[in-house]
Amino acid sequence: KTATDGIPWNVDQWDVLVSRLSINEGVFRSDANNTREPYAYFDPAHINFSGITGTFTNLSIFRDTMSAKVDLKTRERSGFTVNKLKADMTFHPKGMIFKNLDLQTPNSRLRNFYAMRYSDFNRDMGNYIDKVVMEANFINSTLSSKDIAFFAPELKDMNRTIQVNGSA
Repeated sequence: KTATDGIPWNVDQWDVLVSRLSINEGVFRSDANNTREPYAYFDPAHINFSGITGTFTNLSIFRDTMSAKVDLKTRERSGFTVNKLKADMTFHPKGMIFKNLDLQTPNSRLRNFYAMRYSDFNRDMGNYIDKVVMEANFINSTLSSKDIAFFAPELKDMNRTIQVNGSA
């Protein structure tokens, strides 16, 4: 099989089942092909998560889809910190979905459901605002402008926290 056969990932069609995978102080880095320095805030062309620590439980890779129960913490180069990311995650060529979400940062807590949908992960994540469709259903959640400012630096002086319940 090749990527043109409709399975752009896992072209050999492996089936993988792992009961528990632990990561301690892992790193995920993705730099787009450009020579400019990274922005001070979150820069989708220069993503650098470090200190990734946690577990993937019931990790499954079947054809082009990976799913697992995740429980992680990490910090991005920009300073954005995830104290806890716990969810039933599904990751496939057209989307990344987090059900039963509990995402905690030093200033915010988002609960229930979040998804990112795209046409091409590698191409679209580098142009997140214009190419990735976000879908959310938050329940009993709080969102701080301090956390949003890592992605929209214009809000860094807003200093507001809002209660969030609903879908978008």
